[in-house]
Amino acid sequence: MSTEQNIMVFRPTWAEFQNFNKFVRYMESQGAHKAGIAKVVPPREWIPRRNSYLSDDIMNMNIPAPQYQ
Repeated sequence: MSTEQNIMVFRPTWAEFQNFNKFVRYMESQGAHKAGIAKVVPPREWIPRRNSYLSDDIMNMNIPAPQYQ
């Protein structure tokens, strides 16, 4: 018996990408969570972060209620 799931690919519009948490809920409603991973292709308007992810604004971020698995 195979429990293999296909990895789903999503291509959100710029408007959908603006509220990423809402988009993740949409992805889950489509069953993306069943594979444990999904691919999100960002819209053309998206610009990657220019600063390092080790910069102070990221390293000093406080997440008040982290998720535990």
